[in-house]
Formats: sequence, C-alpha cells, structure tokens
Amino acid sequence: VLLESRAIDQTHILVGFHGIDAFSLHRWAADMLASVLGGSWSSRMFMRVRDELGLAYAIYTDSAEYSTRGYLVTYAGVAHSSAQKAIDAILEEYRRIREELVLPEELSRTKEFLKARMLMALETSNAVASFIGGEEMLTREPMTAEAIFAKIDAVSANDVREAAAEICKADALNLAVISPEKNDALFRESLERFR
Repeated sequence: VLLESRAIDQTHILVGFHGIDAFSLHRWAADMLASVLGGSWSSRMFMRVRDELGLAYAIYTDSAEYSTRGYLVTYAGVAHSSAQKAIDAILEEYRRIREELVLPEELSRTKEFLKARMLMALETSNAVASFIGGEEMLTREPMTAEAIFAKIDAVSANDVREAAAEICKADALNLAVISPEKNDALFRESLERFR
C-alpha cells in the first residue's frame, strides 16, 4: 500500500496487479479483461461501483503489456468516506471475473467495443505509423488491424477467466491512494481480505 496524504477534495485510488508481458498467450484476453472490467460505461466497474453502489465519481480499468512486464489497474475517484468501500467493491469485481465466466453478450459487446476503439485510434496516417512502429519495437512482429481483430475475435470467455486467474493474484496486488487520510490500516485490511 502506498498512501500519499494530501489535503484534496476527493480520494484517488489505484488498485491493480502486476500483469503479463506482450509475448504472453493471454495478451489479447488481458485486454478483453480490462475492457470488461472498466473500459466503458457498460463495464462491470462502472455499473457496480459507480451506478449501483454510488461510490465513485469516475472509474475505469486499464491494462498494458510491455516487453518484460505489464499491469492491470483500476482507478477510482471517490468521496473520502467511501474509499474503503470502493476498494472492497473493486476487489470483489476482480474476484468475480477470476471465478465466473464472462457472459456471451458481454464478451461480444466488448469485442466490438475494442475493435471500434482501435479503428478510431488509427484514423490518421501518423497513428498507423506510430502503432506499427510501437509493435515493431515491442514484439518485432507488427500486426495489421485485421490480424489484431482476428486475435480479439478468438478470445473466449474461458480465456478471459484464465487471464484473470493468472493476473489477479493476491501476491501481485498493489494499492496506491492519495487522500487526506494519514493511516493506511483500513486500506491494508481490504487488501489482506483479497484471496
């Protein structure tokens, strides 16, 4: 737990895990995992933590895969009094996706979202060149958008669960909080309950 105590209007939380690298067989499933959890307004974190529980003003999940490491992380901006409840709710969603299969309609919706987001990101020649150059530097095997779409389409609900089981482990869990709170004991309690 990393706690930075500051006089601010809301508590900022990052809950996440050391992830997988760009060469992992679960690379595309990890991207799907992040998107299902917190990639859009219809994601699990947004629906549960923000809409149902009303604990967060802003919430999203992101992942990245680099040559030797990666990460899966959820950010939430919450009222100070809701910090521990928000952390617990985020961890519950991590636990749930690790144990339960993503529903077929959720998986299909997420695949289409990821492909549309990628197409929009690659609308300019600069963006395409940057993407291909980045993939070349990272993996030495740049792929076309069509090849990536095929990888995304091939991800199954079981692949997502396997990626979650590989990534969402207690020994890889980290928490960073910026808050007026000076004691991290309550935050540590939340992490200790995650198994």
